[in-house]
Amino acid sequence: MSVRKLTSWNIARGAAIITFGLAVFSLGTPSAQSSGAQTSGARAQSSESDQRGTDKSKTVTPKIITIGAGPPFGFYFATAGSVCRAAQGPNLRCNVETNANSIETLKALRSGRLDFALVQSDWLVHAANGSGVFKEAGPDTDLRTVLSLHGEALSVLVRNDTIKTLSDLQGKRINLGPPSTYHRMFLGMLLRELKLKRGDFSTVLEAGAEAQEKAFCAGDLDIAVVVSAHPSPIVAALIERCGARLLPISGAVAKKIAASRAAVTRVIIPGAAYGGVSVESFGVRAVLVSRKNVKPGLVAQVFNAVTRDFDGFKKSHPAFSVLDITTVTKKIKGMGVHNESQALK
Repeated sequence: MSVRKLTSWNIARGAAIITFGLAVFSLGTPSAQSSGAQTSGARAQSSESDQRGTDKSKTVTPKIITIGAGPPFGFYFATAGSVCRAAQGPNLRCNVETNANSIETLKALRSGRLDFALVQSDWLVHAANGSGVFKEAGPDTDLRTVLSLHGEALSVLVRNDTIKTLSDLQGKRINLGPPSTYHRMFLGMLLRELKLKRGDFSTVLEAGAEAQEKAFCAGDLDIAVVVSAHPSPIVAALIERCGARLLPISGAVAKKIAASRAAVTRVIIPGAAYGGVSVESFGVRAVLVSRKNVKPGLVAQVFNAVTRDFDGFKKSHPAFSVLDITTVTKKIKGMGVHNESQALK
């Protein structure tokens, strides 16, 4: 099945399943085996089966798991693919099912269609508590976390040499971002912690990413904000084309913001991704989650597959470069940890 067909099916039916064993998608640069290669492989397997005759004693039926994630070629889809590639082997086949967003993925997990889901930590907490869009469905008390993966951090970028620290933001020109966006929400958390209000800035925009980049590069903004996983092409463009630099959010500030919110965590933005030094920030995380009653042994197999060759897993994408075992196995506030991954720590 071609990528185009998969995407069309996703739009028409709401989900597409991609088997990581027939089609392999590497992070950032997706590629799949051609249908011809798959057909040839299938014929070869069929021929081998014919030669073996009817001896079924040597046949091992692998377990099949499905991980729900976001749209094709996004970070969540790619991360789920990395987990699949780490976990699958002779006794385990792994599929990735694409969904529109974390909300739909969590609904699919609750329905029993999925074994695992890779979702944003804030929507995970809402689903567990039965709040927000999950209020009508009620609390999902069977959700259990397995792994905490890459972060999606607030990136504060500045071009004015007079802005050295967060205390220098007052009086500058800033983009608050459009209403009801992560940009606006996370920047609001930071400004409240710094006790800064809208009137404390000389110019205030509410621009989207494209207009922000244009204004920043034209010299009409001192402060630009991006919320994303890293490396981010938007951040890279602001740094490379417009002379921006990442402003660290001091450990004390990031720690205080994260401590007061269940779904928010401290995140390190890898400096190597942009030719600079790593800086601290805060944001949400991608969390691999399952359910209390998932088939025995599956969580242990997936957890072990990622953590036993953790250095190899980290090399599968630059976004994983700053991960460590402590972060990956860290409990999300207010969430239960699956007993199979908890026992293996």
